Amino acid sequence: MARRSLRRVPRISLHELKNTMNREHAVPIVFFQELVKDQTNLFIVGMMQRPGVSLFAVDLEYHHFNPDTSKNDLFQLGIITWEELQWCIIWVPIKYKELVWQVAEKTT
Repeated sequence: MARRSLRRVPRISLHELKNTMNREHAVPIVFFQELVKDQTNLFIVGMMQRPGVSLFAVDLEYHHFNPDTSKNDLFQLGIITWEELQWCIIWVPIKYKELVWQVAEKTT
């Protein structure tokens, strides 16, 4: 089953990227501007080096959005580098908010 791309993040040229970057950070501001416009999804951001973050992501995907099912298409995960640290951004439909909280309590 093919994974969907980060469809909500606009494709921009290098010139546009340079003009939209926050000068203190390497993450394009438009990335976050586009994400926060989406009211249908729940976004979870975690620093990958923190205890429990990787476990949370793996538990959520493999136990609730299994890669062998069509439900996995609802689970999106992106990794970004900011301040020389890796951060994951996970998003799922907002209707799974309670499930996300349950997994977070169990894994972090």
